[in-house]
Amino acid sequence: MRARNGNRFNISKNCPCGNNQNCPLKDLKIALIGGLDRLENRYRSAFCELGAESVHFHPGHCAGAGAGRLRKTADSADIVVYITSINSHNALQVVKAHCRKSRKRFIVVRQTGPSRVSRETADMVAAG
Repeated sequence: MRARNGNRFNISKNCPCGNNQNCPLKDLKIALIGGLDRLENRYRSAFCELGAESVHFHPGHCAGAGAGRLRKTADSADIVVYITSINSHNALQVVKAHCRKSRKRFIVVRQTGPSRVSRETADMVAAG
């Protein structure tokens, strides 16, 4: 179902929503910045259920080469989702500035629960 390639999972089309045209995140690549490492697979599953093509997770660490990795993670996606409740202010500034510069859609959520994060993202995407 999923093939791991570094921190990126490519999600098969055998997701619970199938090829339903009504999936709010259908065929989108999501970069998820922040969140809890131990929930990484649950975040991926939650986005998959809403039709995401792939999810690239980054825990939000900026030390050392972290800022460069944050930018690279954002570059790999159509939409960047940033969880504020457990992430640094510096990471927020790096990602937000990079998204503005590269004209990436940037969504900020406060909750850390996988279902909440994916549902809020889908709602914001559906709203335009």
